[in-house]
Amino acid sequence: MNSQTKKESEIRKNRKILEKIITVYHPQYLNQNIDELMSHNVSHLLEQTMAHVGGYEFVDAAHYDFSDGSDCKTSTVSENGKGTTHQMAITGTISRAGIVKSGDLRVVVYNNATDDLEYFFIPQCVIESLSFIDNKRGGGKINCSYNSKTQQFTKIQQYKVPDFVILCCQHSTISFDDILEQEGQENGGGREAAKLSIFKKNKRILEDIIKVYNPNYKDLDISDPMAHNVSRMLEETMAYIGGYEVVDNHYHDFSDGTECKTGTITLNKQTDSKNTHRFVITNTISQAGIEKTGDLRVVVYNNIQDSLLYFFIPQRYIRALSTFGIDGKARIEGFYNSEKNRVEKLNFFRVQYFKNLCTIESTSGYVETTLEEWFSSDMENENECVN
Repeated sequence: MNSQTKKESEIRKNRKILEKIITVYHPQYLNQNIDELMSHNVSHLLEQTMAHVGGYEFVDAAHYDFSDGSDCKTSTVSENGKGTTHQMAITGTISRAGIVKSGDLRVVVYNNATDDLEYFFIPQCVIESLSFIDNKRGGGKINCSYNSKTQQFTKIQQYKVPDFVILCCQHSTISFDDILEQEGQENGGGREAAKLSIFKKNKRILEDIIKVYNPNYKDLDISDPMAHNVSRMLEETMAYIGGYEVVDNHYHDFSDGTECKTGTITLNKQTDSKNTHRFVITNTISQAGIEKTGDLRVVVYNNIQDSLLYFFIPQRYIRALSTFGIDGKARIEGFYNSEKNRVEKLNFFRVQYFKNLCTIESTSGYVETTLEEWFSSDMENENECVN
């Protein structure tokens, strides 16, 4: 399939997802004109819609997308096959470091042969056995094919489900506690610590930002912080304060080209490094090597002080600050010194208040302006504790 054919196929795929899923199930885009939504990040809209219908939260973690541990995937059945056989692949099932997706796969497939969507729920326990490992490029994917005569798929036919709602509502086959336990072991902690960190982060964002700055959520019940789509609420609140719109476009969230990000500073329990704690901001560059197209407006939860820190990172610094992890995804990571209240690599980009973070103007039209001009009014004392 040449590049032009691929591009045309991608357009048809996005239109079909918008037509049959986004404008039917996404509460913000019900019955909207599809042409007006074609410039949006359809993949992200699909993740949001899946989370809304399924009743879980989009968390965008390293090896899973949703709070139940499952992952959203899309694929395409090729337009031109050999006779009645058409190829397809579900990519990114195993990272370049050999790490298999932590949970089940919720897969939406655009079928060029029928100009329709097909749905598959693939349990986590079979991902590795179904995947082909690319020894040259690294990572794994599920290669299979569709027979237009029999209307059957190789390898994955048994995992097909009737419609999108059933795909979203299918119960996970692996406990999220088990996923957190594995993740906690990798990071030197346990599942309870990982769950508590997510709980505390959501609670702090709800208390310090959402209920304070967003009039729509002034009376929100936050007794269970895990019951809300905090990431989406944060985007809405940031846009409200900053005076731009949430657009969910390719590689940026807002109409001014900027992107909302969150991060976490995790507690280091090693006695010889009690003042040094790790932080990470994930997915700063796509696995295709494309960095975010606008500046990053970042809210970081500090587990050590149970507080929030704010960073405005101009787009042109994203690649220099980012590193690729063993999972094949790029992130900005480093260390926080609790004694000096400094964040390695990012202290220069730190701003004091959430309002400042939201209202700093996008650098896309001001590339010659110095960073000192943007931050001089905010950084009165770089070691000052930011609440």
